[in-house]
Amino acid sequence: MSGFRHTTRRRGSILSSLAALAIVGIMLSLVCTAVGGARRAANVAVAQARLRQLGIGFELYFAKHHAYPPPKCDLRAALAPFVPNPAVFDNPLAGEPEPGFCLSDLYRCLAPSEVDRPNRYITALAAAGGSPCVALYTGGAVHVVEGVPSDTETPNSLVAYLATPEAPPTDPGTQDPVVAPEAQPIANLVGKINLNPRNNTSFEFELVKPDGSTITHGLLAASNGALVYEGPAVRILVGPKGNGAQNGMTYNGLPYHLRNGATYTITGALQVSLRKVRDTGGMGQWWLALVASDGVIESDR
Repeated sequence: MSGFRHTTRRRGSILSSLAALAIVGIMLSLVCTAVGGARRAANVAVAQARLRQLGIGFELYFAKHHAYPPPKCDLRAALAPFVPNPAVFDNPLAGEPEPGFCLSDLYRCLAPSEVDRPNRYITALAAAGGSPCVALYTGGAVHVVEGVPSDTETPNSLVAYLATPEAPPTDPGTQDPVVAPEAQPIANLVGKINLNPRNNTSFEFELVKPDGSTITHGLLAASNGALVYEGPAVRILVGPKGNGAQNGMTYNGLPYHLRNGATYTITGALQVSLRKVRDTGGMGQWWLALVASDGVIESDR
């Protein structure tokens, strides 16, 4: 009888140990799931911040070359002069042979007719299999794309999916988790302005440099299109020539639509690229691309 009680106690002890191990295993599984989810959210946030900075690089590249980088190019090499932080080219969502590999593999060169149109896919950072995926669109828009189909495992198929209206971007306002300061966007005002300054109040223009010197309508006119300025500014007074897609601006991450006939004052720590891109008679067509880390834009109406 005593042997029976001893065996029963031993079996009970073993069952208790197994139950405890099962509970510990479940808890570890829950912890690992939570940690994995937090890590995924953090990596997605880093990808969003990096693509926003690359969006600035694309705008500055376009302002200088009047086109986006060519197809199948090495984006890291093409955009390096316009992106000061080389870490931006790393893919935080998956390993890659070298920085910029994923961005170049998923890059889609825009046709000239698409450059000034909203929500045109450019490139992306993605995990293996395409999910999670964070994509860059024209106008500096960055979206987390959820629900990527399982049959988009190759770069070409993923690009084709992201470039079609059937891949609606996720609202970025609901997808940005809190991340470390170094992963945050470096600019709050980004874009380009189509201007054709003339001698009337609707098309005023003045750019003030940090040393107080200015570039005015008169200097633009006197240069016969030869004037080019790339550098800092502290204040810009400008009247846009076109509406809507002709002026692709984002302010604090959201689209900012400029109106023809209004005059805008832009202040802050500005980096600009100003040049004439097309001669249409008289003053011709000029583009002003700008990036500001603490910019303020105000309209007179």
